[in-house]
Amino acid sequence: MKRSKPLFIARQSSSPKGILGWIIAKIMSSETAGENEVAVTLLQISDDATVLDAGTGHGRTMTQLLKRVPRGKVIGVDASAVALSIAARTLDRALLSGRATLHCCDMEALPLSEASVDAILTVHTVYFVENLQVLFREFSRVLRPGGQLLLVFRPDSDEIDRDYFPEPVFRFRSLEVVRADALAVGFLEHSCEEDTFKVGLVTFLSLRRG
Repeated sequence: MKRSKPLFIARQSSSPKGILGWIIAKIMSSETAGENEVAVTLLQISDDATVLDAGTGHGRTMTQLLKRVPRGKVIGVDASAVALSIAARTLDRALLSGRATLHCCDMEALPLSEASVDAILTVHTVYFVENLQVLFREFSRVLRPGGQLLLVFRPDSDEIDRDYFPEPVFRFRSLEVVRADALAVGFLEHSCEEDTFKVGLVTFLSLRRG
């Protein structure tokens, strides 16, 4: 039987709000755990790096990143205050020590200085961005020269259930489109891998700031 998802629930996937948003954020944490774990291993960072988790949601990935950078810092940003409240509980000690910080904001308008982070990780977020070049310019602004941007997303394909991931909440794009938008603002492709997880085929596109 074909699945369907009401539009109001789909919008919660983009920016969880209220009690329902809290529940959905918890579910998303479980559904995407596998690709988040792989993504953390694909970051090429030193142990004193500053890493941005863009669209951090539940914050679980930030705990993994903190282990990768024992002498560094991890910054999490998300547009959902509900998601960040979950992340704050998860990251309690790291927040108190100053090794982790959280910001409630859109990814296209980061409250960060230019060239202030060594790497950016963003997992299953590009669907909710209307103009990818605007997002990539902002990522380029805060990345240090040569810094890594790792994009994790489901590429557009016939396997995606459009009733379960309705437009305009979800904008699925092909790898070629995402890559072209990134290269157009000055990123250089570093590597690209694909694997299958609970959500389906997932692309791991690694880029460097030129």
